[in-house]
Amino acid sequence: MKTILLDCDGVLCDFLGGLLAEVNADRGTSFDPRDCNQWDIAKAYGLDWPYLASLAERSMFCTCLRPLFGAIEAVSALDLRADVYCVTSPFSGPHWHFERTSWLKRNFSFDKSHVIHAYTKRLIRGDYLVDDKPETICEWAEAWPSSTALLWDAPYNRGGVLPRNAVRVRNWAEAIAVINDSVTP
Repeated sequence: MKTILLDCDGVLCDFLGGLLAEVNADRGTSFDPRDCNQWDIAKAYGLDWPYLASLAERSMFCTCLRPLFGAIEAVSALDLRADVYCVTSPFSGPHWHFERTSWLKRNFSFDKSHVIHAYTKRLIRGDYLVDDKPETICEWAEAWPSSTALLWDAPYNRGGVLPRNAVRVRNWAEAIAVINDSVTP
């Protein structure tokens, strides 16, 4: 059975939208996630990273994030054909791990044994990795050259060259098509 690794923020859930909602409520701004055109969220909106991290590390932040369109159905479909794990980069707050794992169980039926909190995703072996961070995709694809990396397309991650074993996908239909090309029932 193939192993599929899925990032959470920006692939399964709307982290950016949730974070900007917190900023907008806290500062009375009207930042829109569609305006983020670079990976560095703080720089994109003229904010500082410690401030953004403090918002993301608040109790209940993870709990309130929304699943991205089509993600729940896609994970269900993939789970029928492969062993699916969520590999998520954690924040340091005292609530993050528990809330993220609980959110994944509630929204995607991930068992806690299928949630991996990892800062360095290139150390996690799988047949596929779906992630929205180009640096992570490149590092993982280099570490696992016989596997396939799928860069989840977003305005903040465009540009650059992907490794030969990586492909950019714009939606779940494209991601599933790439995965289905080599996953047997």
